[in-house]
Parts: sequence; C-alpha cells; structure tokens
Amino acid sequence: MYSNWDVLFAAAPNPSHVESILATKCILSEPVLPGQEHNVWHIPRDHTGQPVNCHPEDNLRSDYIQEHRVGPNQVVFAFQTPLPRNGQFLDYSRWMQTLMGVLNLVVAHSSYRPMSECSSGVLRIFQTACVGPEPELDLTMDIRLGYRNRWEPADKWTLLANSTITRKLQCDTSKAQGSFSGDTEKLHLSEAKSSVSISATLCSLQVEDGFNYDCELINLFELGSLHHDFYLINLRLPVAPPGMPSTNEDLGFVEDIWLMAINQNGGFTKVYVAVKTIFLPFVLGVTIWFWSRIMQLPRTPSLLERSLFLLLISLILLTLPLEYLTLFVEIPSMLLLQDLRQGLFNAAIAVFWVVFCGEHRMDEPLKKTFFGYWKVLLPVLLGCLSLLIFDMCERGVQLVNPFFSIWGTPSGVKAAVSLTLSSLRELIV
Repeated sequence: MYSNWDVLFAAAPNPSHVESILATKCILSEPVLPGQEHNVWHIPRDHTGQPVNCHPEDNLRSDYIQEHRVGPNQVVFAFQTPLPRNGQFLDYSRWMQTLMGVLNLVVAHSSYRPMSECSSGVLRIFQTACVGPEPELDLTMDIRLGYRNRWEPADKWTLLANSTITRKLQCDTSKAQGSFSGDTEKLHLSEAKSSVSISATLCSLQVEDGFNYDCELINLFELGSLHHDFYLINLRLPVAPPGMPSTNEDLGFVEDIWLMAINQNGGFTKVYVAVKTIFLPFVLGVTIWFWSRIMQLPRTPSLLERSLFLLLISLILLTLPLEYLTLFVEIPSMLLLQDLRQGLFNAAIAVFWVVFCGEHRMDEPLKKTFFGYWKVLLPVLLGCLSLLIFDMCERGVQLVNPFFSIWGTPSGVKAAVSLTLSSLRELIV
C-alpha cells in the first residue's frame, strides 16, 4: 500500500534532465591553426535533417580521412541541442531556466598519436610499473557557442560566447578497455601502511591501437538563462605545428566526444514557482502583522525582535518568484541572484539563532545591539563572506564567459578549496 505522500513524490517531476549528445565530426577542407579565427558555423542538421557547412565523418579512421590526410586541425566537433525525438524537432522552453554542458572524451591509444607518458606504447604506474593512472594533461579547446530561435532560418546562428580554454584531463589506463601483448608477471608495490598487488608486465606491456583510456568528465559551460530555442556548439582541439608553443600534442587519438546537456525540467520549475507564489502572500502578511504589532508597543524593539524581522525580510526576498521575469526577459544573472538570496537567508537565520540562544542564557546580561555578539557573529559573517567571494569568482565571471570554471586551473582549485574550507571552519567554530 502506498501512502498519499508516496504518490505525491512519485508524481513530482525530476529537477533536471540529462541528454547525451554524440558529436558530429565535421571535416574542413583547410586546417585552422591555433589562434586563427574561424567564424563559420558547422551545423549538424537543418529543418530537413541535413548538415550545413559540414562534411560529416562517423569514423576518424575512415578511408576518406586516410586518403585526404586529414589532420586534427581540420576536425570540428559539432553539437546541436536539443536532439530530435521520434522524428520531431524539439526546442527548449524558457521554463527550463538553466543549461549546463559536460564533456566525455573517448580517447584511444594510437601509435601515431600516443598519449603523454606512453610515447613507446608502454603504460606506467608510479613511473616504475606498467599500468595505472596517467598524469593530468592540459587540454586546450577552441569553442564557439551560438543560439537560434524557431522563427529564424536554419543557418542563422547568433554567437553567444566564444573562448579558448584549457582544462585538466586525467585518464586512468588501469580501467581502460582494450587488449595487451606481452608476458605478465606479479608485481608487489609496498608502502608504509599498505601493500598493492598488480598483475602487469614489467616495463614491457605493449598497448595495441584502439585501447580506450578511461578519462574523467570535463565541465564545459553553464548558462544561467535558457532564453532561446536551440543551441549550437562548435569545438576544436587545435594542435600547434612545429615552431609554435605545444598544444594538445600529448593528448592521444580522440575518436569521439560526448556532450551531456543538463537542463532544469520545466515541470519542476512550474511546481517550484507555484509554491513560492502561494507562500509569498502568507510570509508577507505575517511580516507586516508582526512588525505592526511590535511598533504598537510602548518601547523600542528588542534585539531578538529585530533579528526575527531581519529573518522574515530575507525569507520574503528568497520567496519572490523572480523566475516569472525569465519568461519575458533574458536574465543571465539569475543563478547568481538565486545564490545571493539563499546566502542572505542563511546568514539571517544564523544571526537569529545566535541572538536567540544568547538572549536565553541566564548567566549573561541582555545585550541591546548586535555589536554585543560580535565575537560569535564575526566567524559567521566571515564564513558567509568567503562563500560570497567564491560565488562571485564562479558565477560572476560566467556572466561574461560561460566556459569559465574556477576548478579549471590548479590555482583556481586551491583558491576554491581554501574559500570553502575557511567558510566551513568559520561557520563550525
């Protein structure tokens, strides 16, 4: 037997939807070198389902690739989202609010384009054994992101953002799929507290072509407003010719690229906004009633009453259904605005509980102002400030460059971890 709550939660829409899109590999007639502008849109399909400005090739090892000696600078990976379904062309709804893209690279071993640390076809672990995780590689991508609406021609795409970014790519060869050649021995690696036993070929394990590396996912972009119907991504992995700074030379052979397009479900947004719309009048009415009753008292409001009023104001700001505006106006800063409202509410509720607990302690006199609790409130405010700086560094920069990620560089990772740990430490203390 199912309860009413089970039926309600089962019928509720999922918060997000994931769509896996395999790149359409468009072959260019001439190579595009790193740093060279390329303003042509390569479109996987038009209204009839045919590619535009794109010579597609399903396999980068095909006879056409070999005969024309197509290099990596002649390949454009094109993604067009959303995908058709049951023969019908779908489009995004403005109720879907956000869109995020995550890449999954299918990298295969090739004796012609070996990955770093595998120039001789030998897999290494801890630089002494022969299988194991590969070091992080610098993956450079040249990306163009565009959009189109339903009433516009199929070949008319408007540039939303373009950038050349670098991400860290880590591939684990110990989990890869493929075949080996060589004699296998038993290798024992001992450390201070553990012993690892690995079945491997000592420094002679040769990898055959087609061996797939297991690579981590890469965060590509995030849009805080899903205002248009269709989106197009053209991605290139430029390789520098001799005489230029090294770019993607140790990447290996990229056979395919998958894009996971993650958007917020429109049904979830409707339920979420409806709940906020229903509760906003109640919260607003309670706040007005509460403060009017306080002002009728023949005294000034106490510190506890003021902190409760501050909490109610932050709750009103959090409950405001600003999502309605995105149905008419493109607001890229909606994610940042939502985070700021949530952070203000979290700070207000922390201040309220500090004052509430302090006012009910019998061993201390009552304090008249917030300054009396500065020793307790200072860590809370510093923690909130750290989270604000982190959010501005991530969401704030994405307003200009949606491909930016604070986790994309080692210095950014250190800064993000430092800000997060410092905020948690301050809040816990």
